[in-house]
Formats: sequence, structure tokens, C-alpha cells
Amino acid sequence: MSHTLFDTARIQFIDGEPHSLRFDDVYYSRENGLAESRYVFLEQNQLPQRFAAMSAQQTHCIAETGFGTGLNFLAACQCFLEAAPTTTALHYISIERFPLNRQELRQALSPWKELAEEVDHLLQHYPCATPGYHRLALFQGRVFLTLIFGDSGVELPRLAQRGQGPVDTWFLDGFAPSKNPDMWTSDLFSHMARLSAPQAHFATFTAAGFVRRGLTAAGFKVDKRPGFGRKRDMLAGYIEHDAASGERRYPFSDKPWFISAEPTGSVNGSIEGSKGESTHHSIKSVAIVGGGLAGCTTARVLAERGLQVTVFDRASEPASEASGNRAGVIYPSFSPHDSAQYRFYQQAYLHAVRQIGQWLDDDGLHWSRCGVLQLATDAKSAQQQEQLALSSLWPDEVLTAVDAKQASEIAHAAIHQSGLFFPQGGWLYPKALCRAALDHPNIAWRGDCDIQSLKRVEQQWHLQSQSVHTADAVVIANAGAAEPLLQAFDVPLPLRLIRGQVSRVKNSAESKALNTVICHKGYITPAIDGRHEIGATFNLKDLATELRLEDHQHNFDQLTHHLPTLSEHLPLSQHSNSEGRVGFRCQTPDYLPMIGRLPDAHFYHREYTALAKGMKQALLAPGQSQPRLFLNVAHGSRGITSSCLAAEIIASDLLGEPAPVDQECLNALHPARFLVRAIKRQR
Repeated sequence: MSHTLFDTARIQFIDGEPHSLRFDDVYYSRENGLAESRYVFLEQNQLPQRFAAMSAQQTHCIAETGFGTGLNFLAACQCFLEAAPTTTALHYISIERFPLNRQELRQALSPWKELAEEVDHLLQHYPCATPGYHRLALFQGRVFLTLIFGDSGVELPRLAQRGQGPVDTWFLDGFAPSKNPDMWTSDLFSHMARLSAPQAHFATFTAAGFVRRGLTAAGFKVDKRPGFGRKRDMLAGYIEHDAASGERRYPFSDKPWFISAEPTGSVNGSIEGSKGESTHHSIKSVAIVGGGLAGCTTARVLAERGLQVTVFDRASEPASEASGNRAGVIYPSFSPHDSAQYRFYQQAYLHAVRQIGQWLDDDGLHWSRCGVLQLATDAKSAQQQEQLALSSLWPDEVLTAVDAKQASEIAHAAIHQSGLFFPQGGWLYPKALCRAALDHPNIAWRGDCDIQSLKRVEQQWHLQSQSVHTADAVVIANAGAAEPLLQAFDVPLPLRLIRGQVSRVKNSAESKALNTVICHKGYITPAIDGRHEIGATFNLKDLATELRLEDHQHNFDQLTHHLPTLSEHLPLSQHSNSEGRVGFRCQTPDYLPMIGRLPDAHFYHREYTALAKGMKQALLAPGQSQPRLFLNVAHGSRGITSSCLAAEIIASDLLGEPAPVDQECLNALHPARFLVRAIKRQR
């Protein structure tokens, strides 16, 4: 399946106001767009009063159809920041099929001087127009914007199947129903109802009869109210269904084992947890087992949400094992095919380059956004790259197809192949990112502490090392060491360790000019501290920790084959004196990490045995998991790229927030996938 052709807004400014050429409609009222947003969406949804009434640590979720110029979002942010207690958070989800670019946003929002500060903040973080999810933490972490660039008919069903993060308020703000009927369908209203929290409000500028009837049929109480300005009527109301309705809480899914019955909890939660365990006490503390990239990034995003986090590791320093190389490459895995795997890695890459820039300075010592050249290594990869470049899914600021001459100019080195250039990529010192992530007052580091076992005791986890440590929730992020630690839970964890040896050689006067990472079958970095990092081997079923001359030779042979001219200027013949490092990547058979709740194996074997007999999946109950116990492992060679988004997935699930990826991605990453496959194989 390929992506729907991605396109941006076709916009014209008439007398300074944005006008859609595609839909022949205005983006906001010609009378006063900001006043209209405040009247229709803030006042009719009673948001000033509802924000002011929020309790400490509470979150409010708004979902919008049609981000447009972002005017509704900015008005809601301003209202929230002024009215809500400072210990609360706003989650704002918005789906936009045809996004504006930064310059168009700036011009469209320029009339509203009272929003100047909010506009500047949004533009600083506004993502490039690429398909999929973009999770942005704004206004010192008080506002989380999840921008979804795609068709609402595709993206809203994916969103609605999460069964978590219920929406408190809806903004229905597509172009007029007569101009854009696809944004006003009965399916959309049905998905709204499934996602809505009890008494969720909605508002829309239109009063079209079929919209009113469709919302009513979906379960909303609909009122016709005076419209804004010269518009006579508008619609607003709330959801009427029973708050405990199973149909609402657990929408249809063809894979119910990935749809948990309830959110795990909240910071001050009074939510019913997995396996029926009460979470009336607050989630205050989280233990993370593993101090590599996965563990440290997860610690940071949880700490920024106000939780007390302790990171345990058997080593004395963070990033001492697989995350311990001097440099790793931040690079994407792009494809024109619309699969969950590719969506995850594409969105993880874009999230990583944003997140890393907030934690580390681009100083050339710890991180360098120098770009990455991915060379075509054979005819097949050249064809794949050409198809990707012709897909028009990603703008030049994300990837550019280059010929050999252009690649040489970018790299300042002789290159004889075509390729793709990723200007936002580069190299990173993983230990520096881990140290920066741990630099937060809510995080405690416990090195030289090898956790041997876990036990649930009276709504807390007990972690056994030399002594017993307790926490409300636990995240296992210790790569291959997760398998023996979790053996008692009887969940298949098909983790395999892949040995990788990286070589390090001194730069020459000529190679010193190299100013971008070059990837082929391996990779070479620009000179870092006077040396190039050249990697790396993939040795399955090989646990040898010592450096080997033959593995240095393998790395150098790859480099010589793909970059012969550059290789001539490096002391590769002196490989007996080469430096390097050996690490072990943790990987699963399907090459995707395991991110999410650890399933309750006894429940799965009891409830899903019928799968082996061909029972219809839709008739099965939602899955159950071990209470507040999460996995974040098996990132393989892409941990630098994937760990930041994985951390956000864990935090969102733990606290019952909207997820930063779609449901199909969550399914593909779920730790229960191998357990379910094992049950099915019993057929």
C-alpha cells in the first residue's frame, strides 16, 4: 500500500486574508477571525470556565478537524495558559490534509498582534510538511500539540482505535460542508463519539442540517446557537452516551489484544488500571531499568511530566554498553509505502532531530547536524531511491535526491554514486545525549545497581538488587538483559544480540574536509577529535567482546569498495593499530523494537486460545497487561533515531495521554505481538 499523494495548501492572500484555492473558501471570518475562534470554539465549549476548574496535574484534550492557519490552536493556548492552574497540561490533536508552510502561517497570523508571542513560539517549532504525526511540546511543556498531516478519513479511524486518551472537546473546523463534504461524514461523527470522554463538548461554525443529524445519530446532544457576526446559526453540544459504555470505551478492533481495557493511570489518577487494579493513589515514582538511550530518554520525558524517576543500571556510568560508541548516525528509513514500520521510523527520525536539538548544542563535539548522504550501493537501491524522490511525499528540507557530482559537492569528497541527502541528519555522541537527558531535578541515577528480579506488592513494584527498591511504575529498558529479568512473567521475548565492531582511524589532511556522514553498506563520519568512525559489522550469534583485525578489515573493505577515492587518503593499511569498540545491538526477528505494556501472559493464554481455532477476533475482549510495567527494548542499530519517540509513547501510555503515533504503529511495536503469534501457531 502506498501513501496517499501528499500535497500542501494552495493558498492566495486576498486583501491580506488567506483564501483556499482548492476549496474556494476562506480560512477564517473576514469580519474578525480571532474573535470568531474565541466565540465559536472557546465560549461555546465553555473552555475558559472548564480550564479554570481543572485540578492539579489534570490534562484536557482538544481534538480538531482542520488545523488551517493554527488560529484556533493559538486562541485555545492563550486561553489555557491564562485560565488553567500552572500544574495542568493541554493536549491538542489536529488533523490537516493540506498544511500551510511557515511563511504562509506567519502571513496568515500577522493581523493578530495580541497573539504575537504564541505565533512566534509555534513557528519556532512548526514541523515541515511531511505525512504523519508530529508531536510538539510547547510553552515549557504545558501544551502538547499532535499535528497529524493526512486525510481525516484515514487518520481519524487510526486515532479512534486507540481506546486511550479520551477527547474532552472537539473543534469541527473544516472548510464549509458545501465546499469540502469529506470532512463532514457520518463515519467521522462516529469516530468522534468513540473517542469522546463523558460529557465531551463540541462546537462548529456550521448549522447544516445533515451535520446536525449526523452528530445526533452518533450520540451527541446538538443545540443550534446564534452564529458569529453575520452568520445566523452555529452548532454546539456534548456527548450523551453512558460514561461506562463498553461500545464507547473499546471500539471495534481486528486486533483487540493490542487495545488495553483501560489507561494505566495518571499523575493524580483515579482511573481503574489494568487487571482491575485501582489507581486511586497517584503515580509519583517510576523506576527505569537500563541507562542507555532508551532508558535515559524515557526518564527525561517522564521527569518533565512531574514524575520522580530513578534510573538503575549495572554499569557505573550511563551509556556504557550498546549506547557507548563515540558516534552514532541519526538517519531515517523512508519509503513511499505506507506501512506501520516505515511510518514509525520516519516519524521517529523527525521527532529525534527536534528533540535532540532541545537537549544538546550542535557543537561538533557531542552532536553535529551535518547531514547524512545515503548512497545507492547497487541498481536496486538506486531504483528505490529514485522512486522515493519522485513520490513528492517529503520536501527538500527533509530529503533531496543528488547525483554523484552533487553528492561530492555536499560531502567535500569524491563520490561516484547517486544518493539521497538528509540535511537534518548527522552524528551524535550517545553518552552526551544520555547525560543531557538525565540532567533534570526529578531524575536520580543509580549506577552499579544490577536489578535481579521484580515483584508486585500492594500496588507497588519491588525491584531486587543488593537491596529492595520500590516504585509505582517500572520501565524495562535494558536491551537483551530484559529476557532473564522478565522470565517469571512467561512472555516470549525473542531478543537476539548482534555484535557490532566500529573502527576508528586518524583523519588525513584530505579526509579532514569531509563534512557530512556518508552511509553505504556501512558508514563513515566526519573527523571527530581527529578521527573518523567507520562501521560497522553485523555478527549474529557472536558474543566475543575483543576487537578483531578481520572485523576492522571488513569495515575498511566496505569503505574502499564504495568510497575508493576517500579511502586512498586514510591509513587503512595500518589496521593493526586501529582503535575501535565492540557493542551488542538488541534486535527482534521483525526488526522493530518492543515498546509498550508487558502483557499478562496468563490472561492471553486463557482468553485468546480460541485464535488457534479460528475464532473471529472482533469477538474477543481487550488485552490485559501487568500493572504499570513497560518494555522499551530492541532498538537495534536505530536506537539514536527511535529512542526519543519511544520515550514519548511510553509516557503517553503510562499517563493515559493521546499517543504520538497511530494505532497501527502501536500494534506493530506492542510487546504482546510475539505472544499472540505463539498462540496462533498452536492451530
